[in-house]
Amino acid sequence: MQYNQDPTKHTDTFGAGKHGWTEGNGASPRSLVRASHMNALFRELLAAIEGGGLTPDAGDLTQLNTVLAAMRTVSTSLGNSLTALSLEVDALQEPPCAQYEITGTAPVGGDFDFSAVLTRGSWSLPTSDTIQVPSAGLYMVTVSGAFTSTDAANPTPLELMLMRNAGASYQMRAQRFSTGTSDYVRIGGTFLISITTPASHTLNLRNDSPLANTLGIVAAEDPAITLVKIGSWAS
Repeated sequence: MQYNQDPTKHTDTFGAGKHGWTEGNGASPRSLVRASHMNALFRELLAAIEGGGLTPDAGDLTQLNTVLAAMRTVSTSLGNSLTALSLEVDALQEPPCAQYEITGTAPVGGDFDFSAVLTRGSWSLPTSDTIQVPSAGLYMVTVSGAFTSTDAANPTPLELMLMRNAGASYQMRAQRFSTGTSDYVRIGGTFLISITTPASHTLNLRNDSPLANTLGIVAAEDPAITLVKIGSWAS
């Protein structure tokens, strides 16, 4: 389609170089509506109707509106799909996770306490020595940081046990080779853990050192436990 280029055009009707039509005013003749003008107009309209999958029908004066409405529906649906896809991509790039600081001293057979450092999504705050996991599923759990023994006289093995729903355990071991209250070891590990019990999704970190009950392990340098849910299934 094009602005009126006929010799009888009205100059600059819609702006510079955008010519239209005039009824004439005595000083200038009226513009002619020629067959080429009508053919161009109808070709444009019919192309939109046929492009929308409809057959031109002289008895239906709503065909162009039907095509435009369908286009708006498709555009809205596509926009919603792209929004949903964007949310899914965001979830993959930054999965819901939580990180808790490991605090205090745990005697043999005792659990460490936790305090929240960073929470994201639907994670709950820890309850003393228990981390509340929001739902059953497959989790990547990382224990990191430094720990030291309260036994300053002997080079003692340090063992931590990550407990899943007070059931299966995942052990981490490290050995102190020197004495002194300032000695510490870095201890930790990463585990894939399936949380299955529907009534109580919990994790505990326990002192499992094979020594007397008087021996404790102290959370020393930036100790933390980080959880990332990587699947909604459970086995």
